[in-house]
Amino acid sequence: MTSHQFALIEAPSNLGLKPQKPNQQPGVRRMPNALKQTGIMSGLKVEQNVRVEAPAYQPERDSVTGVRNINTLPDYSIKLATAIGQALDASNFPIVLGGDCSILLGSTLALRERGRYGLIFMDGHCDFLTPTSTGTGGAAGMDLALVCGVGPSKLTDLKGLSPLVRTTDVVILANRDIDEDSDYEEPAFIDAHIKRIGLQNLRELGIAQAVEEAINHLAQNNVQGFWIHVDVDVLDSAIMPAVD
Repeated sequence: MTSHQFALIEAPSNLGLKPQKPNQQPGVRRMPNALKQTGIMSGLKVEQNVRVEAPAYQPERDSVTGVRNINTLPDYSIKLATAIGQALDASNFPIVLGGDCSILLGSTLALRERGRYGLIFMDGHCDFLTPTSTGTGGAAGMDLALVCGVGPSKLTDLKGLSPLVRTTDVVILANRDIDEDSDYEEPAFIDAHIKRIGLQNLRELGIAQAVEEAINHLAQNNVQGFWIHVDVDVLDSAIMPAVD
């Protein structure tokens, strides 16, 4: 990794979450600043540092779809994809600091515009909810479903490129919200048959073997590469409590 030149792309968006309290918007928009203050990037050669500001957060749920901020998320995702695409075109390795998980839309759009890419989805939850099954209306709980083409077309069909990622080209790593796919509350997830290495399974395999299994799964589909998405709630809350 040290041979790469890196592009740090800040995506301080909280558009995908529900309000924490009345009149208080979600705090994850502060994440890029907080991580930079820790010196997290000091060991990397950063050639680009771009900040893609998010539009104002609106707490109300859309009257038609039930999704919060559905009218601003598409444009923001396209702007984020443009910034990531510019990094890729400059042969820089993009590192995107969110934000909530709805930034996955912009990340996968950037790659979808360039071909067929896979996704390694590291998250404590499968995030394959829909407006029908979600209790929050937040796109951050639907992000994997949305990039796989399941959900409102305003969010799934960005630039007419749905799906941004094929379900066969996804591996979920280390989720802890279900034991069996059939336990999940969204039927579309069960129908998708996504490759999943849950937390307990990962512990049994060991990290090295689990990663090898994930990469081999993507390689057999002849993808051009893959995006790694990490939600910090994949970590135990005892060591990562700063999640909305």
